[in-house]
Amino acid sequence: MRFLVIWVLVLGLSFLIMLAQPLLVQARDIDYDFDDLNAALASAPQGIPLSYYFDTPESETNSAVTVKTTNPESPNTEAVQLTNGAHQLGTLWSNDKNTFDLNRDQTVSMWLYFGHGGAATEKGNSAGDGMAFVLQNDGKDARTKFKGQTYGETLGVWGVDEDNSATLPDNVAFSAIQKSWALEFDTYVNKDTTYDGAGEARSFDIDQSQGKILFPHIASNYPGSFFSYELHTVYHTNDGKRPGWDVFGSTDKRYYHSLRHEGLIQGKDYNFLSNGKWHHLTLRYTQEADDDPRKGEMQYTFDDKDPQTGVPQTGESRTVQIDKDIIIDPGGPGTARWGFTGSTGGYFENNLVVFDQIPDLVDATAEVHLTDVTQGKDLTPAVDD
Repeated sequence: MRFLVIWVLVLGLSFLIMLAQPLLVQARDIDYDFDDLNAALASAPQGIPLSYYFDTPESETNSAVTVKTTNPESPNTEAVQLTNGAHQLGTLWSNDKNTFDLNRDQTVSMWLYFGHGGAATEKGNSAGDGMAFVLQNDGKDARTKFKGQTYGETLGVWGVDEDNSATLPDNVAFSAIQKSWALEFDTYVNKDTTYDGAGEARSFDIDQSQGKILFPHIASNYPGSFFSYELHTVYHTNDGKRPGWDVFGSTDKRYYHSLRHEGLIQGKDYNFLSNGKWHHLTLRYTQEADDDPRKGEMQYTFDDKDPQTGVPQTGESRTVQIDKDIIIDPGGPGTARWGFTGSTGGYFENNLVVFDQIPDLVDATAEVHLTDVTQGKDLTPAVDD
């Protein structure tokens, strides 16, 4: 009898171990999407090496890494991988030799990759949370200042909305990258307006200043300015609204913030950004706007090149005004450090950037033969001798 009991226990333990094995493998697969990363690197468009122009991330808390692409049609190209897992924050900043001069016209362009977690509907979307192009004078270690865990909606540049008792947006603005302007590429729509969600950093996208935000989108503003954030109140009631009888405001309430989205571009479904494709972005900065030397103008155009051929296409553009006084140090040279940030919450994606034109550098694709991979045709324009 004793032998039988021992044998049953051994069989039971073996069965439990067999059940546990697939779960362990599945957990590792969920942590990182290596197949997607390899596919992105193998299809990466032509770009430039990064080490001469950017400071290489060297921090245990910075998830950004520089990786070599593997597409034989794009030689000598490097990409920065900002995030590839949950609850990460990655930053890449230009070095002191490669600043952005806000008193000169500038052009910057790059290829962006947001993973493949998008879907036609919100329910099918698994992408998060995106990344941001940033101009800043907050230092080479600039990033969102988190008290605890990393929140994806900040994208590593916006402030943290984690205090549901704060009645002013100043606290959110102070935790953002200071003296900065950011252009976000947001793959996850944060639209929680509930009492329980207040102060959980998941409400930035309820903003309707430029129309209701329904899908992944692109927009800009100043992360360190409290004017970029709007305060909202939610009451501990069934509908979240203040009861009509509560003339003295005695009902329990909490506060949360949304982000004002300037120059909004949004998709028609959740495949807009995270669709397994590279997307080209061109930023054209004009040093003066409205005859005011303290103002500049930034035009950003998304999807303005074909990712397979590099041939220009129309894309979609927005133009916003840049207040230099918010970014430039008083009495300084009028320059800013620039680069990318990205962060994730529970959802994540492979966020990658390949630069093909930076300030004061000739377009990296100028002498690269463009080949239509579907037709096998050389598309490089003929040059007269």
